[in-house]
Amino acid sequence: MGSAHDSHFVFITDDSGIVAVFEQIKSKLGLEANNCLTLVYSISGKEGQPLFKAELESIEKRFPAQLLTHYLFNGNLVLRENADQIQQTIEIIINSNLRKWMQFLVHGEADFVESVSERLHFLGIQPIRIYSQTF
Repeated sequence: MGSAHDSHFVFITDDSGIVAVFEQIKSKLGLEANNCLTLVYSISGKEGQPLFKAELESIEKRFPAQLLTHYLFNGNLVLRENADQIQQTIEIIINSNLRKWMQFLVHGEADFVESVSERLHFLGIQPIRIYSQTF
C-alpha cells in the first residue's frame, strides 16, 4: 500500500451504491485528508437529481484538491453504452493520475459491478487494486 500522501481512491457507483460510497468518502476525507478521491457516479435515467449532489458539492468546496466528482447520466439504461461511458471516464482518471498508488472501489447492482470490474481488468488494473461490493 502507498502512503497517505500518494494514494488515489476511485469510487465507482450506481444509484444503489451511492449511500455506502458517500459515507466512505466522508470517512476517508475526515481521516486522511491528504488522499485524492474521485467519484464516478452513474445515474440511471429514472432518477431525477443525483442523491447527495448538494452534499458532494459542499464537500468538494471544502476539499477542492482532494475530491473530484464525475456524474454520468444514462438516459437509455443500455448497460453496454453505460459501460463504454464509464470506461472513457476511468481512462481519463488513470491517465491524469499524479499519485503513486490507485485503489478502485466499485459499488452497486451486480450487473453494474461486474461490467465495471471487467472494464478495469481490460484497462490493466490488477485485481488486488479493485474492491467491489454489490447491493
